Amino acid sequence: MLTPSQLQSVQTKIKHVIVLMLENRSFDHMLGYSGIQGTIARTGNRGTIEGIDPANPPSNSDNSNQPVFSSPDAPFVMDPPDPGHDLKDVLVQLTGRTDTKLDPNGNYPAPLNNSGFVKSFQNQSKPPADPALVMKAFSPENLPILTQLAREFVVCDNWFSSLPGPTWPNRFFVHAATSGGLDDSPGLLQILEADTIKGFKFDKGNIFGCLTEHRINWAIYAGGKFPQVLALKGIRSNDITAFEHFSEDIRKPGFPAYTFIEPDFGHFLFGNYKGGNSQHPLDDVSSGEKLIKEVYESLRNSPIWEQSLLVITYDEHGGFYDHVIPPTAPDPADSRRYSKHNFNFKQYGVRVPALIISPLISRNLIDKNLYDHSSILASLETLFGIGSLTERDRLANNFLDLVTLDIPRETPATLSDTIAPAVLNESAPIDPNAPLDSTLTGFLHVAYIRDLEISTPAHRDELPDKLKDLDNRSKVLSYMQEVKPQVQE
Repeated sequence: MLTPSQLQSVQTKIKHVIVLMLENRSFDHMLGYSGIQGTIARTGNRGTIEGIDPANPPSNSDNSNQPVFSSPDAPFVMDPPDPGHDLKDVLVQLTGRTDTKLDPNGNYPAPLNNSGFVKSFQNQSKPPADPALVMKAFSPENLPILTQLAREFVVCDNWFSSLPGPTWPNRFFVHAATSGGLDDSPGLLQILEADTIKGFKFDKGNIFGCLTEHRINWAIYAGGKFPQVLALKGIRSNDITAFEHFSEDIRKPGFPAYTFIEPDFGHFLFGNYKGGNSQHPLDDVSSGEKLIKEVYESLRNSPIWEQSLLVITYDEHGGFYDHVIPPTAPDPADSRRYSKHNFNFKQYGVRVPALIISPLISRNLIDKNLYDHSSILASLETLFGIGSLTERDRLANNFLDLVTLDIPRETPATLSDTIAPAVLNESAPIDPNAPLDSTLTGFLHVAYIRDLEISTPAHRDELPDKLKDLDNRSKVLSYMQEVKPQVQE
């Protein structure tokens, strides 16, 4: 907790906050074998991250009750399918029981023991060839950029996804400290509802609208033409800048106080996500390493570096194992108009990696405070002196007290070389009658919003009926390829 004088000092020093949110990786999966040692933030004691002991790796049992142990040999690219991470999948992963469900009040079942990751993967509709993939993690040598930054700056080893579920609602939490009750990926019927057809609306809006009300400038950079953030009510295409301009823009005067960066999700139309840089499991993790390096080095060598704070984190765990049991969470206490399963949001999701980077923070810190994605909002709200959006961000820990240096310290101007990403076939044959998966339905919503913006009034009137007819992957692919060329960079 900052004293008034400490807060005033931080507000004088930090003028720019940048957030990069990547995809679908748990803490153990990315940093569990890094063995990072450092100074424990706020105590000054030496310590080690809450990772995996290679001499005594944890395990999950498979369907034959044989142990499957964690190991540091994760592949750079996974073959389909990727691990399930919808609400029902995470219920199995965190409890180890396949008969688990929420009670009538939306309470999450107890006890949690993180024992069902392998069984959840094995029991998917398309079982994997190797169920041990969800227990595999990366060696630090295979993630040189993430590991170097974690050792140089602050690694948070107690940061959880905001709910035990998939990408869409977790990304809403970083923007609004709520998902409006959305506890799974959105379905086509939800998208067609009157209050979501132009974007998901929350009781107190989102951080971008809040900053605008307080005359604080912001920016969104996106690597692809269908960014998830466009699913927010009030965000329009002209609010989003292609990421290719980031390195140049950050050197110009007047760079915004808050910037959110969304990666390129790759060729999600084909369900394989290849060719992007989000670090989705079906894409090459090294492409995301390259993105992290570009963001850091662009910021580090810009005029705003000495007044900046960069956060790098992941939206959710993507179905990969983590050994730390998620704690209970504060209810956002707002409306739940988008609920699918009546979840009460009193449970955090699986732990994810998070780094906090600034030259005004001491080197090589390990932060053990409890955080989730709403901690980003709590930090912004405290820094800029604005109110909270929900009970979740009001009660969340912020990380501004890490900013303790009065003079910016020496930091690396460049990072290690990345491992060259594999050359991947971005497209693949599809079954024209294959049903829509939940993630593709979400991106269809984004494409639909973009189509609404660029269409004539007569065409807009026809779009709801057109959307209802997009009932298989082939039709959706044709529609999105029709919209994509019309989207301006």
